[in-house]
Amino acid sequence: MFAMKRKNLFSIITHLKVGQKLALMGVVFMIPFAVVTYKLVTSVNTLGVKFAEKESRGLEYCAPLLKMLPALQERRELDCLATPEHPLTAELAANAAEIDRQIGAVDNVDRRLNAVLNTTPKWEVLKAECREWIKQRPGLLAAEAFHRNTDVINDVLAFITYIGDTSNLTLDPDLDACYLMNVLVFKEPKLAEWLAESWTLSREGITGPDAPDDLRQFRRLATLIVDVNTDINTAMQKAYDFNPSLPGKLALPREAGITVIEQVLDEESRAATQLPPGTEMVPPSAGVASQLSLLFQMETTLSAAIQDLLDKRIGRLESGVAHTLVWALLGLLLVSALGYLISRDITASLDDLMGTARELASGNLETSIMFGHRRDEVGDVGRAFSTMVTALREARPKTSREFEDERLLLRGLIDLMPDIIFVKDREGRNVLVNRATLDVLGAKELKDVIGKSEFDLFDRSSAEIYQHDNDEVAKSGHAVIN
Repeated sequence: MFAMKRKNLFSIITHLKVGQKLALMGVVFMIPFAVVTYKLVTSVNTLGVKFAEKESRGLEYCAPLLKMLPALQERRELDCLATPEHPLTAELAANAAEIDRQIGAVDNVDRRLNAVLNTTPKWEVLKAECREWIKQRPGLLAAEAFHRNTDVINDVLAFITYIGDTSNLTLDPDLDACYLMNVLVFKEPKLAEWLAESWTLSREGITGPDAPDDLRQFRRLATLIVDVNTDINTAMQKAYDFNPSLPGKLALPREAGITVIEQVLDEESRAATQLPPGTEMVPPSAGVASQLSLLFQMETTLSAAIQDLLDKRIGRLESGVAHTLVWALLGLLLVSALGYLISRDITASLDDLMGTARELASGNLETSIMFGHRRDEVGDVGRAFSTMVTALREARPKTSREFEDERLLLRGLIDLMPDIIFVKDREGRNVLVNRATLDVLGAKELKDVIGKSEFDLFDRSSAEIYQHDNDEVAKSGHAVIN
């Protein structure tokens, strides 16, 4: 069955003209080429453009969350500092309004990006937790307020980490963007939170029976801040080494962040010493709060720098896809044009060869072959035709002379024979007679006999007898002997 199918396929191909065969080859070539090109473009879009676009959506979602962190940290500080004598009602109300505004900003982003990042379920839980916490809670102890506020902030940090994971921010393939995203999503928010915690504890003061626990908390925060600051510096330096264009954009916020770290650590170093029970830690200077805002400015600048890197990568990838498609289209056009020219060249040459063959068949040996200069198979066929025509031209005069010589020889032989020899056509007319026949008929020249029948040369009764004998010989194929 396979052999039969293959034979049928070959028979179909043999019935196609050269142009049709080349067109079939082009279609067979273009199908896998189109599939490969489609797969390549799809892969670039999926692994490159779509990947980067999803990262960009993650940055867009993280922006209002990062702006909400300072408001939550301020809320923790106000809750810890509020007392029955100084309830800080106006400050708490203003802070609640700011938190609610930031929640609204996150809501707007969540409605647009939930389909991409699947964030709404987690955000609804976190939003309810934040709004519940910003309600007034008179009589809450400072330590309880601190820890419960910290739990809410840690939930926000965990949500930022979730955004980083689900939006591929933590999987960026470029080294510079990868380090910057690691700082933005993991390191910088934690650093800001630990600085804010230490700041709030220092503002609250280390007094009373909880002073040993507060000191241990300060020592822990100091260690964490130093470690994460070292990690940030290392990551930023690696990003700078990979992409030297980054320091110009990030140098100022980075230096401002380092200033915050140094000032807060200076205050924490006092708390890290073994203070006598009942000793109150001196609060940090008023400049620390303003410096901490610059640390959040660093997060904004990092986000803008990463977005710029993503936009440039998307542009490069889209440009690469466009160039790939253009080159693929040009390649297809070039192959199609080349196939058309080859088809026209072959078919036109074959048409000329067939015309030459028809001229030869009609006996015209003067026709010319114009393909001897070609070096391909068409040229080989043309040279073979030329050789054949030359041989025919040389053979034609020789054959004519031989035929003439043989005719004269035969003519001489039959004229020398004493017997009557004649040849008639189907109508009974003489086409050949020898000299003896002329003598019997009393004719002097061949023209007196050739083309004439018995009825032209004899009387009717004799002619009928001779014609009857001739017909018998023609029908039977046997001689009639008198």
